[in-house]
Amino acid sequence: MAQLFDHRRHPKFESGKKMREEILADFLANFQSANDNGRVSEAEFLAFYGAQSAAVDSDIHFDWLVRSTWKI
Repeated sequence: MAQLFDHRRHPKFESGKKMREEILADFLANFQSANDNGRVSEAEFLAFYGAQSAAVDSDIHFDWLVRSTWKI
């Protein structure tokens, strides 16, 4: 995941408040399960983005959010 994560549009990176590694660590913390194994499972990934998509008003905006986070 770290290779595909795009930190460059994150506001705290743009302002110089955080480095790439800090932003990535914060982001990956969203996925940590109760067993805190340090890996992101498919179930964790899908649960995170399922919750994110429910909070976004439109499919177009959700598509943009995903594309701006990942180098796809």
